[in-house]
Amino acid sequence: MTTVMEEEDIPGFSLIDHPIKRLLDVCTSRHHQGAWFISEKLNVAQLESEPGHQRLAHGGAVNCASVHVGEIRPGGMRGNHRHHGCNETFIIWGAKTAFRLENHQVPEKGYAEVIIGANEVAVAASPSGTAHALINIDPIRTAFFMGCQDSIINYNSSATDFKVWKDL
Repeated sequence: MTTVMEEEDIPGFSLIDHPIKRLLDVCTSRHHQGAWFISEKLNVAQLESEPGHQRLAHGGAVNCASVHVGEIRPGGMRGNHRHHGCNETFIIWGAKTAFRLENHQVPEKGYAEVIIGANEVAVAASPSGTAHALINIDPIRTAFFMGCQDSIINYNSSATDFKVWKDL
């Protein structure tokens, strides 16, 4: 027999202001346009205040037509591609990880990059037509991610560009 516990059954627990609830709200909101770090202290801070990182905070998935979960071992990389037909939102955690997002407003490089600490959780958005990559730069820990796309991707079509950055 399974017992279902309600919030009031667990002293000190409130799903209304729980960090996981906030992550779920961000990922499932149809009006979501943002990227947040949730630190060890569980304070939420928008990345829009970071110079050069404004593009990280616009254009995430408006629904989850496709969800994928993965791991990135130390030194590994996922992504380094651009989808022309969908927006994507990521949750990234578990290891020191670089999230790179194409941004032509950043001189010379053409991208913004944010480092996510091993004890942080990041929610980041990649709008349609914008290249993105996740690189595990942690020497020991495995990074984990969940990606939500607002359409189904056919990787055999020409709607995705691969190997966008030659330095990855």
